[in-house]
Amino acid sequence: VLEAHGGVLAQLRPFESRGELVSYSYRPSAAGATPDFEPNLARITRYNAAPAARQRVGERAEEPGQLQPYANTLGLLALPGPVAGAGLGACLEAVRAAAAAHPPEYD
Repeated sequence: VLEAHGGVLAQLRPFESRGELVSYSYRPSAAGATPDFEPNLARITRYNAAPAARQRVGERAEEPGQLQPYANTLGLLALPGPVAGAGLGACLEAVRAAAAAHPPEYD
């Protein structure tokens, strides 16, 4: 619905770190691992751990296979149509300021 009205549902991490809007969709990759994965960013939790990684709760995930297929480990960012266009720079500044004050946890 958001995208149908000109808005964007994107991954937070690429936007916060590079200013890049990477579309998000709720699906596993072809290999069955989460497609939005960055090594050593998210912690393994009892909620996102793949069965083989449950004994590693609290550690940083080093490979996608340690997480459930649908684990969202890069965060989400929803922007309405007007902001997704001309207001994108101001939104990026706000996201970066918030991240500097309170670094996001991606697990």
